[in-house]
Amino acid sequence: MIRQRGTSIAELLVALAIGSVVSLAAVQLHSNSIRAAVTIDQFELLADKARILQRILHSEIAGAGMAPCGATTPVHDWTGGEQERAACSLPANGGLEMNNGTLSVSRFEPSPEYADLSYQQIISGELGVALQLSGSPSTLPEINEYLLIGDCTLLHRVRSNGGSGSFLSISGQDLDPTQLPESGWIWRVSAISGIPGTTSEVIDPRLHQTAIGRRVSPGGADGVAVLTIDDDPALRGLTELYFSFSSCENPSQFMHANDINDWQSVCAVRASTILSASGPSTADQLDWPLTITIPVQGRL
Repeated sequence: MIRQRGTSIAELLVALAIGSVVSLAAVQLHSNSIRAAVTIDQFELLADKARILQRILHSEIAGAGMAPCGATTPVHDWTGGEQERAACSLPANGGLEMNNGTLSVSRFEPSPEYADLSYQQIISGELGVALQLSGSPSTLPEINEYLLIGDCTLLHRVRSNGGSGSFLSISGQDLDPTQLPESGWIWRVSAISGIPGTTSEVIDPRLHQTAIGRRVSPGGADGVAVLTIDDDPALRGLTELYFSFSSCENPSQFMHANDINDWQSVCAVRASTILSASGPSTADQLDWPLTITIPVQGRL
């Protein structure tokens, strides 16, 4: 009897079937691995976007409306007012204002180096109180112009009586020169408030005004937007961007911009968005809801 060598058709079909199953499993495993790698990359991209967005919004919004020394320094008002802090009004109603979906932010550099003038001695006598300035500036505050003077531990609101050379005369209601620091800085309230001085129509370089908004990217996917600051792209891949605001009286309740009557009273801004990261296909898009709350420094 002669025994045949080789593989029967049945054995071959079984082997092919097993090989196909193994190959499909390997392909599926490889596909899942690629998909998992893509998802991890998307999560990392979203995390990076979240960090960037948080850093941008904090840097642009937190300092809104800052006055000298950071707007938290107490103020002794010798002009008859009841001011307790240097929270002077700035452009855009106190540093913040929402118009047509765009958030306008104005802020003043809170550092003594940005003061208008500095003084090194207080001179008081029968003729009143005068400050000996550090140098002889080309222009001096005008008569009856409001000033903030001090050393950032306590600011004093006084009136200018004019001056000449390196001397500036000041006055106030029951002004006590012994309570003023012997040396310090001088800020013109008109400049802090964003009002161009009477001697110059040049916008104060210490005032920074930015516009934060969103717009759909040209040629981009429907609904995918780009965050813009002063109309320059800052962050791509937002499907939403909404701002809400809380007042100092009720900081836990956030309201729509239309419900804000006094923007000077806004103490915090909340930004709500959905960040998006696309995979190899549109079906692989990953969305990440994100809420960022930014307290306005010196308001609470």
